[in-house]
Order: sequence, then structure tokens, then C-alpha cells
Amino acid sequence: MKELKLDMDRIVGLCRDSCATNGVACQQLLSLCVNATDLLCSSHTLQHTGEHLQLTTVEEFLSPWLSLVSHSHTPRLLWERVTGSSMKSFSKTRWWSRWEIMKDLAVNFGTLGSFLDLLDREGVGGATTQSMSTTYHTKKETLQLELALAMDMEVLCTTTYLLEGDNLEILLVHDLLEGLRERGRSLGTNAAHFPNVAAILRSTEPIVAGLATLEYYVL
Repeated sequence: MKELKLDMDRIVGLCRDSCATNGVACQQLLSLCVNATDLLCSSHTLQHTGEHLQLTTVEEFLSPWLSLVSHSHTPRLLWERVTGSSMKSFSKTRWWSRWEIMKDLAVNFGTLGSFLDLLDREGVGGATTQSMSTTYHTKKETLQLELALAMDMEVLCTTTYLLEGDNLEILLVHDLLEGLRERGRSLGTNAAHFPNVAAILRSTEPIVAGLATLEYYVL
């Protein structure tokens, strides 16, 4: 840092990810940069927000799904045959990888039953396929609604990616995080916040005379 002619007293922040070695390095630098604050990576922090979405039926379905597609290429080929598109891959280290798979399932929900039936006919997956089929057939409406909710939370994923990088993304952090906090405070006050959930609820509840509805309007 001295070679770069940096004034240690004018350094106000040290940004890093949560890797243990980087934490140790920052602690050592803080003794030299007395006015600096140790700042964890915003994208890594946002990644963990998805863990607080209580999508129990999705998780019940997703666990055997990931187990199946992680150990066999055949399901991927069958998925492409049924949907006409490639199956999203999963990575434990890639941010929001689970959400990307949830979105893939939501977008192709109309063909999900056919895909599961094809797995069964082809003898792929055994008990794992049976587990997914059971969840799908016994909790189909809840599964679809939870996947729709995951899609409506896409802003968490896109914000994470916007803040990923080694450039001046730090200048965006305050406004983007405040935008998320404001959205959180206003959830439930406007149907536009959950357009996919609202659309599915409307499609599953027939409009008949005497049905009480609550709609939101923006003036």
C-alpha cells in the first residue's frame, strides 16, 4: 500500500468476501488503516437472504431433484425432450443457483407432470423420482404458488448480480439495498409486488357472482 502511495489515514473501508483468510488479512490491515471499516461483500450477504424464504414444499421437491440431476445425464436429455430447452445446472458455489432452478421449474410447470411421468416410464431415478412425483401430485397447488413466489423475489437475485465485481459496484450498494428495504416494508400493500402469485390465485379461483375480491389500484 505504501508502494502505491496510499494515505493509510484516508482509507475508510476494506471490502472483502467472507473467506476466512481475507478476514485475517483485513484484521491486520485495520491496525494500519485506523479510520477504515471492515465491509463484507454485499453480494455474499444478499445470497443468504434466499435462505429466509420459507418455501417448504419447493424444498421438499428440490432436494430429490438436485440429487437426481447431479448424478445422471439422462434426466437432462429427457427434460430437453419434453420442454425443448436445456435444464439449468446447479452449483453450490454459484450465487442464487437454487433460485435459477426454481425459476426454470416455474416457467416449465405446465410440462413438469409430463416430465415426471416420462422419468417413471423410462425407469430413471427410482425412489428419487417417486419422491418428486408424490410431492407434485399431492401438493401441486402449493408447489406452484411457492415457485411463483420465488419468481416474484427475483429482485434479490438481480441485485446480487448487479453488485458482483471488482470495480466501483460499492458506489451502488446504498441505493440498491435501500430499495430492497423499502420493498420489504411495503410488501403486502400492493398486488403488483407479487404478480405471479396473484395471477395463479386468480386462475385457480373462478369468478362467480357473489365472490368477494380485493384489488389494488395505483392512482
